[in-house]
Formats: sequence, structure tokens, C-alpha cells
Amino acid sequence: MMYGNRCAGDFLGWSFQFFLWTGLWLLAADDNGVISKKDVFLHYDGTLYYDIEKKRKGGERLSIWRLGAWW
Repeated sequence: MMYGNRCAGDFLGWSFQFFLWTGLWLLAADDNGVISKKDVFLHYDGTLYYDIEKKRKGGERLSIWRLGAWW
């Protein structure tokens, strides 16, 4: 997604998209490091954060890059 839609001279846009997708990966990746399609839709919808909060309060152990092991 990041490489297919880029413009040749837009270096600022490239770096911004890199940080956006890296942040999404840090929030939504599972234990295998894969982001599901549902989590991408929830991120664009804005409800991914509520979903993560519900999982943490429910006692589900989240992956290490979601700070699940430290909290």
C-alpha cells in the first residue's frame, strides 16, 4: 500500500506514510506480526483504540509491542 501509491518526488509523504503504517503495526499486529484487515478498518474508523482498551480491561494478554507484557 505504501509503495504502490507514492509519488516520485514526495519524500515527506513517503516518510509520513512510513511512520503511520509503523504506528499501526505497533498497535494492531498480532503475535506473528500480521495486521488483520479488520484492524486496518478499525484504525481508519477510529475504534481500534476502544477495541484495544476493551481487550486490556478484559484481561487478554496483548503482544509485547503493544506493551501488553509490561502492563
